[in-house]
Amino acid sequence: MQESPFTYIEHFSFEEHLRRERERKYLITHILRVLIGSIPSSDIQLVKQTLESIQDHDRLVDLFNKASNTTDVDALLQALYESEV
Repeated sequence: MQESPFTYIEHFSFEEHLRRERERKYLITHILRVLIGSIPSSDIQLVKQTLESIQDHDRLVDLFNKASNTTDVDALLQALYESEV
């Protein structure tokens, strides 16, 4: 019995989806790690919810890069909330 070529494509797409989702979670976790020490814990849940609502991979990468290089947490939070617009 010969396997359909679509099976490979579906499998590849699923694997790609899983990889992107793992990367998305990694980015969110590390952005939160940068922020946790700098903002009140009561605000972390709102930040976490906002980050988790972002589906745009490139936007999360941009926020991750800003978080990795920031000395101004307020600017990072502003960039985060601007991403919702």
